[in-house]
Amino acid sequence: MSLEKALQFLSKMKEDKEFRAKVRGILDAATQRDYLMNEGLEFDQQDLISAIAEGMSEPDKMLERNKNNTLEAGKERLMLKIDPAPDYPTEDGLYLRGNDYSPVAVAVVLTYDQDKIPKDIEALVRTGVEAGAALSGTIQKENIGIEKMVCNIIGNPNIRYLILTGPESPGRSTGEAILSLLKYGIDERKKIRNTDAPTPYLFNLPVEFIEHFRKQIVSIIDLLNRGTTDLVRKAVWSCYQETPSSFDDQLLYDIGAYPEGPVSAQLTWRFTHPESEPKDETERRQKESFTKRMEDIKRKVSEKRKS
Repeated sequence: MSLEKALQFLSKMKEDKEFRAKVRGILDAATQRDYLMNEGLEFDQQDLISAIAEGMSEPDKMLERNKNNTLEAGKERLMLKIDPAPDYPTEDGLYLRGNDYSPVAVAVVLTYDQDKIPKDIEALVRTGVEAGAALSGTIQKENIGIEKMVCNIIGNPNIRYLILTGPESPGRSTGEAILSLLKYGIDERKKIRNTDAPTPYLFNLPVEFIEHFRKQIVSIIDLLNRGTTDLVRKAVWSCYQETPSSFDDQLLYDIGAYPEGPVSAQLTWRFTHPESEPKDETERRQKESFTKRMEDIKRKVSEKRKS
């Protein structure tokens, strides 16, 4: 198998976005080979390693033969940085803004009232931005909280990684909902798939914003229930390196901005209480019928008062 065919094979691995992001664009063939050897891959591993070894042993011939191959494209992406949207970040919240050209944001799950945030949560947020994150802040709700995070992240195409940390919310499962959103997406009702969160509905965002977010974020660094300031600092540092750096069984480095550019996104705010919205067509018809009856009652009362 040639290196070109091996890379074509990797590019087709659309179902495993995280692994693709780890491998694509890595310019050091030796690092690639060592990484693949340690991954225990289930597909034709030896052919792929041999192909990459070929590129390492004869780099001049390989580059001449494949001038436009994925490695060269990865090199170009590594240098790409794009200005955020003019109104970035568009949604308010408890976050700090850092380096706009950083490839990583930090989301700390908040399980406390906003006026009772403990010092260790504040320290995690502060560490994220001090270590070099573009945004670092708290997220509380598995619906509107996630919607605001999506809006702010797609406003900055340089953000390609999301570090998720803090203690998981036992009542809302906000962290799990974020993980599931990136991995599984939403259903036709805008409900995040495969999560135990009670109301993981993203009613206030168009589907294209949600899908843009899922494509822009190539990997999530899951530090739920085990995040410390040292771990967060190391994770952020790993994300903005120019060459691959190993962290928590992932290879992280700055792969450059999402090429589709920034999106100036805001919530529609048509649904301020998603937990009370109908969850299927039957509930929707019941709500419409109830609303109509209430309007009829109000109209009759009003007419009676006038007479």
